[in-house]
Amino acid sequence: MDTNKEQGKETREPLAKFQARIDRDGRLIIPRYIRDALNIEQGDYVKIILRKINVNLEERTIYVLNQAQVISKVGRKGAVHIPNDLRRDLNIQPDELVEVILLDFYKRKVPDENTQFKYVFLNV
Repeated sequence: MDTNKEQGKETREPLAKFQARIDRDGRLIIPRYIRDALNIEQGDYVKIILRKINVNLEERTIYVLNQAQVISKVGRKGAVHIPNDLRRDLNIQPDELVEVILLDFYKRKVPDENTQFKYVFLNV
């Protein structure tokens, strides 16, 4: 029997990728459909890559100008606070469009780096 098909193929992929705007208080919102699909709730922690981007519609290109990884606690309505020093380092201004890559989440506890979400591909 093919154990690869039986056990599946494991790989690491982001859980979600989306664009958001940073509000004047340094928060972005994880869209409801993502929170619902992954059961992310207020008080959970998320590990994200935050990218400062520039979208050029004529060239149909998104330029990644800078990026950083952060772990933050999820607040009301999926709000995630981006620390001031990180916003300053990435030169992110209020109402600026950013790209968010959701790498992992942890249920209501400080994350343990040894536990990571994984994908298993069955019959692929």
